[in-house]
Amino acid sequence: PAPAQTQATTTPTTAPRPFRFQPVRAVAAEKDIVTDEAINAAIVKGVDFLTSRFEDGKLKSAQSTQYFGTHALLVLALLHAGEAISDERLNPNHPFMASALDRLRAMSPPEELKTYSVSLRAQAFAFANRQGDRSTLSADARWLVANAVRGAYHYRDLPTGTTQPEHITWDNSN
Repeated sequence: PAPAQTQATTTPTTAPRPFRFQPVRAVAAEKDIVTDEAINAAIVKGVDFLTSRFEDGKLKSAQSTQYFGTHALLVLALLHAGEAISDERLNPNHPFMASALDRLRAMSPPEELKTYSVSLRAQAFAFANRQGDRSTLSADARWLVANAVRGAYHYRDLPTGTTQPEHITWDNSN
């Protein structure tokens, strides 16, 4: 048998080089530190701004095709804000929020932006979880399921017989 070969071993001739500069931990400047109080104050300021845009449950802005979706988005934002701060107006049963939700339930979504509008209203009603909104929530959920084509949505009701996303105008925002 042939003799076993031994591997050559080498020892480094130089020691590892020391750091040229010692690492220093970055520390945020005092003015850059965000506190819980600052976050709460910002949410309160935003809630005050948004609630001032409503009158008798109705969003005070010009009527347009985006009115329904804007109203739904603001109601949803206020409901979520109510989870972060203590503001009785944001309780779904408070007269302010109840009237905004009631107004939203009474609205008809515009055909041009129906997917956005219906999905935002469904989210607001699911979040508020009020008995009186459940039939509208159920109808909105059924519409969303019926108008999905393999995960894609059109901006409005689907054309009859649509089975593939290529048959509709869709994009990744829907």
